[in-house]
Amino acid sequence: MVDGLQSSSLVPSADELVGPGHSGSDHAQSRPDGRPDPKDGAMTSSAGGCPKLGCRLVIPAFNEVARIERCLNAALASPLPTGCSWTEWVVLDGGSDDGTAAAAEAWSAAGSRPPLRVRVSPTRQGKAGDLGAWHDEAVAAAHLEDVAVIVDADTAVERGSFAALLSPFTTDPELAV
Repeated sequence: MVDGLQSSSLVPSADELVGPGHSGSDHAQSRPDGRPDPKDGAMTSSAGGCPKLGCRLVIPAFNEVARIERCLNAALASPLPTGCSWTEWVVLDGGSDDGTAAAAEAWSAAGSRPPLRVRVSPTRQGKAGDLGAWHDEAVAAAHLEDVAVIVDADTAVERGSFAALLSPFTTDPELAV
């Protein structure tokens, strides 16, 4: 699915982080800032107590038709550490005119892969603007528990890079704030 983005602020307000009037009191144990206390089990799975960690792969792209497939294939070939899973892959197309969005859609349709969304910005706002708009959407949808992994479209990550990057988050839930 290809849809548009709207530009907005990069910095979420306190209400966006925990919800208007929300104090976090519905958690079994919570901190003063409303985040759940990892000791209450909310951040761990039943299998060995490994933290559950949702990961979102975000790929900003502008006129990267020649490189987007390589980027996606390299990401697919780099496994996640135990306790992590992809909750979303999204290509943030910054208004490309070379077919980048179509190439990403074709890659997604070609096989059994993580779900991929392609978001096309209706106006050129640059990588920071596209990432800011995506961040605002994630906050509005309450996707605050996931770790965002941002990889430029002209990058091919090395196999094992995601495991090395994300492993500390699986052993120390305090990092994923």
